[in-house]
Amino acid sequence: MTPFALSLVVLGVLAHFLPEWTRPDFFFGVTIDPALRLSDAGRHVTRSYRTILWTATIAAIPILLTTGPWEAALVQAGGFLVALSVAHRRVLVYAAAPPTTIEVDLHAPTEKFPGGILAALVPLLSSALLAWWASRHWDQLPLRIPTHIGLHGADRWVTRTTAGVYGFIGAQAALSMLCVLSAWGILHWSRRLSGRKADAALDRRFRSVNVDLFLAVAYLLAGAAWISLLKPEAAGLIGVAVMALIVVWYLLLIQLNRRTTTAALGDRTPDACWKLGMFYVNRADPSFFVAKRFGIGYTVNFGNRWAWVALGAILIAAVSRSLVR
Repeated sequence: MTPFALSLVVLGVLAHFLPEWTRPDFFFGVTIDPALRLSDAGRHVTRSYRTILWTATIAAIPILLTTGPWEAALVQAGGFLVALSVAHRRVLVYAAAPPTTIEVDLHAPTEKFPGGILAALVPLLSSALLAWWASRHWDQLPLRIPTHIGLHGADRWVTRTTAGVYGFIGAQAALSMLCVLSAWGILHWSRRLSGRKADAALDRRFRSVNVDLFLAVAYLLAGAAWISLLKPEAAGLIGVAVMALIVVWYLLLIQLNRRTTTAALGDRTPDACWKLGMFYVNRADPSFFVAKRFGIGYTVNFGNRWAWVALGAILIAAVSRSLVR
């Protein structure tokens, strides 16, 4: 099995289990009575979702072998969206209105950024130090510096030129600082769930795990720049290994801090504002980030104009990184 075919199977497995990683009072993006999941109707919806998902995944493999990886990825992604759309529409008829009473934990501890402002600036300081080191050891730099790791190892490089070296370091710094800003945003600009004290505490832990994830990725990006310049032949192996460890660590923490509830608490966002149960669009909501209703982690409020500014900044940083030569 080729590496890309294996990645299609891995993505299929992850998408297969996504419905089970969501809060029990959400089902394919809809607020429901948690009992629905174990009912015959709930099981039927889940089976239908997984049937469409795996049909698309299996169909993508021969397309990969005969046409190409991008076409195969589009087939699988399209199948996933169709499966999600069908399941979301079927669950809407079972939507439950969340309770009108809102509970607030007045004794909740203050949430702080891990490590404070210094920890937030470490990726930027690291990039500045790397740029200084490169200027002092120019002749020791490799002639070609790997900037992207694919399924078969490094597949994109920059040459040892002023634009190439400093452009690469600058792009890495920009991407890492965008991850730091995402962590900061989840902590300070995300919607809080209102519920019982225990549920609110789990929500704080869930938020903390996601803040730590973005901070870890920011550090990974900053560290990857050092590896690319100092030991380029090991960049692929080290990068993949560290990223795999971060993903396993994140999923383990999510499982250990899994949010549970016995009632349809919801998140006080209108079901109608969740497109396909996955994309949140609400101009009346000032929140920048909201917890996902399908899957794990956070998503942006696409009704907030600053979300589009942030997405544009990420796109510019990513494109700039790919254009550096």
